Amino acid sequence: MVDQKVIISDLVSLEVTGMLRLVGGATGIALYMSKTGEGTSKISEANGMPYETTLTPTTNRKIEGFALDAASSWPTIIIPQWLPTAPDWAVTVAADNSTAAAILAFGGADNALLIGSAEDGTLDIPNILEDTDYSNPRFLRGTVPASAAQAYASAIANGETLMLFPPASVKQPAKGIKLVSALSGVVFQDASNDSALWLVYQQGGKESAVLSPTGAVLGSVKLSSFDKSLKTAGHAVSIIDDPVISEFDVDIRDGLYFLLAATDSIPQLVLFDTNGATTKLDWPANGLGEGHWIAGPTVLAAPALSPDEAFSNNQGQTPEFLFAFIEMSDKGPLGIRLGAITVPPTDNPAAAG
Repeated sequence: MVDQKVIISDLVSLEVTGMLRLVGGATGIALYMSKTGEGTSKISEANGMPYETTLTPTTNRKIEGFALDAASSWPTIIIPQWLPTAPDWAVTVAADNSTAAAILAFGGADNALLIGSAEDGTLDIPNILEDTDYSNPRFLRGTVPASAAQAYASAIANGETLMLFPPASVKQPAKGIKLVSALSGVVFQDASNDSALWLVYQQGGKESAVLSPTGAVLGSVKLSSFDKSLKTAGHAVSIIDDPVISEFDVDIRDGLYFLLAATDSIPQLVLFDTNGATTKLDWPANGLGEGHWIAGPTVLAAPALSPDEAFSNNQGQTPEFLFAFIEMSDKGPLGIRLGAITVPPTDNPAAAG
């Protein structure tokens, strides 16, 4: 495995209103942030709902030469809510440049899961999953859906089971497929492997309200394949056992996974493959303030760049993965940091000189 370099920005001081998500598409990259508050939009008023969650792209920033697109080029998504609790959510961009979103809707005892196509200011929801308490919504990674309506989503049901949801329509709501016992997880489709799916998921653990604004659960991270029938999981390989983690995000590029995890000690940066072979990267000394910790990690496989673009934008460093997180202290969220995992150049004369 080629030596990688970890680069983390200085603290970006801004108001943290909710969770972060890096989202990539044909037109570029955006960093979304959520905010839940009083329902003042037309869609919330029309539905008679007192609160709303707004998913908004942040203003122009850069991660190692990659410009995060202007907010005007990405949709702002508004989802009416009954309660003011900040929900978990996910956004993905399809091959036709349409956008899909999956978000929790709080309603009391159970949190419903809403999955649909997003346009500016709205979320068209053909799939409302109720009567089960959902958490940790994500979209299938390692592949790009042809359209937002064809996106596969996943979520945790009742805090214990990772489930996959095929695309739904108004006439045929999706039926969830049970995969494995898990507290959180991400599902991948790896075209280079015979297995239908790969799962990276979290198991075991105890409640930890201090590490995360959402009161995340501590546990270990495992990797497992899933057969084409979607009925049998393969052998689980441990990725992180110690230290125990509170939350993580992970993505894949060219068969290589990168995982960023918040823990009860130093954050974990881990590269691994489908055999479970892992490489732990050192956390940079300047990557976090003293006594601080990370929350809300988000990871995105970097789009491929031409050699000229890579050398021009990154001083000879080619980013493989981009990431962001919220920096936390005992006073609450302080701001965000942006980062990248890069590969040193191997054939760039200018960089060598």
